[in-house]
Amino acid sequence: MAFVESNEPRPIIYAIYFDEAATRMTVAQVHPDSESMEYHMTVAGPAFAGFSELVTLSTLDVYGAPSEALLEQLRRKVQLLGAGDRGGPRSPGRARPPRPALTSDHDSMRAVS
Repeated sequence: MAFVESNEPRPIIYAIYFDEAATRMTVAQVHPDSESMEYHMTVAGPAFAGFSELVTLSTLDVYGAPSEALLEQLRRKVQLLGAGDRGGPRSPGRARPPRPALTSDHDSMRAVS
């Protein structure tokens, strides 16, 4: 969160929540417009690869009017952090569910497993 707070001036909300067992993480973001989220993806996006073996993206909901550029950035994030074979070594016994499906309509996009 400190990275976002110090590098991104426009998010209205950026919060991270963990369940009691610390096995499930939820990130909530509210941006004033698509450009703000695009900027987040550009600035923070390179860091995603650093934890791709630690996180499996299961759901991604977007509300409002995302630009085509943002939708493409989010598709790449789902490809990187979604379940399925991304190449590279796997920890023994670490099973992953199928890769999330990505669908979109005019006002929202949802990646669901």
